[in-house]
Amino acid sequence: MTKVEVERKGGLTDTTVSAVLSGTATNPTLRVLLGLANALELDPVEIFKAAAEVDEPADSWTAATLIEAIQKMVFLEPGDIKKIKKILGVK
Repeated sequence: MTKVEVERKGGLTDTTVSAVLSGTATNPTLRVLLGLANALELDPVEIFKAAAEVDEPADSWTAATLIEAIQKMVFLEPGDIKKIKKILGVK
């Protein structure tokens, strides 16, 4: 994707995209971050995390770990389900 395509798809100016690419954009606005996400076809959350220099917590749920957990829960015995509900405080 070219710089011009990012500008066009994201509704961003040449100056803004140049600043982002050069690393001189020190405090991009929400509009700029959303424009970049739209232009690059990325989840805006990923752009926000990159802008904030935030790493994914090691214990966070990914799509794969969530699917794995759900698959395990499907095959739980009734006694196991009662134990989990008790731990979680669910009736």
